[in-house]
Amino acid sequence: MERRHHNPGIRGDAAILYTFFTLMIVISSALVIGTLVTTTIQRSRDISVTTQAFYAADTGVERGYFAYAWDANGAGDPPTCIGLTDVPVPGGVNLRYDVTVSGDPWPTGSCPTLADLAAGRALCVTAVGEAKNGTVQRKIESDTDAVTCGR
Repeated sequence: MERRHHNPGIRGDAAILYTFFTLMIVISSALVIGTLVTTTIQRSRDISVTTQAFYAADTGVERGYFAYAWDANGAGDPPTCIGLTDVPVPGGVNLRYDVTVSGDPWPTGSCPTLADLAAGRALCVTAVGEAKNGTVQRKIESDTDAVTCGR
């Protein structure tokens, strides 16, 4: 009986190729997962800065309404519409806001009084909060009539 010899060279090449492709798949998966984790961590860090910019803008809106209400206290003085830029947020590190309080152009483009607001005139308040030295910005618009104020 003739003995059949097994050729180990052919099977060894196939095993090396299978091992190589398996390792490539494992390494590629690890790189993709590592990239996703790194991106998620960076975005989580940016969320806190974005939130700070949002609250800086909210501070600007509140400041605008306060300034308007303080002037429109019924003492007969017309209220003042303000435009402030680069106002630092108390207690915030590198947090600033810009705020604009304005009225619609009707009838004269002046700041509306409380009677004007009751008659349907719009009060427009816009604030932009900035964090990280202005690299992250969030804008808030608060108004009594979105169409008149241009939104």
